[in-house]
Amino acid sequence: MLTDKRAGMMAEAAISIPAVLMILVFGVSVSRAGYAAMAARNAANYGARIGAVSGSNPERYAKAAAEASLKQSGAAGVFITDVQVTGEGPGGVVSVTVTWRTETILAGVCQFFGEGCPAAFEGEARAVWRREGYLP
Repeated sequence: MLTDKRAGMMAEAAISIPAVLMILVFGVSVSRAGYAAMAARNAANYGARIGAVSGSNPERYAKAAAEASLKQSGAAGVFITDVQVTGEGPGGVVSVTVTWRTETILAGVCQFFGEGCPAAFEGEARAVWRREGYLP
């Protein structure tokens, strides 16, 4: 009888290594997308809060604060910040929307399996704050 099991072990490795690599690539891609979404959500919230407490020119302060938050986070991807202010003075509303997009390598890997995967993950984060101050 043959007691050499190297061929069986090589066959098992040939089957399991691609599956493990696919799971690893999927985990990394989803983690990057989750981190980009969290950074966008935090930036939108921070920008809206700064715009709400600024005395004048809330659009400029909100946009600058959101972009500074995104830069500090170090998140990979493309971020677009949009600020809208409705109402003048206290009681008005500051709304900050951060649209994010992060590339993934899943599309290239999925082609080997005959399936299509997204080339990028994308989303949007929005925060709304009421402007502070005393109403006359």
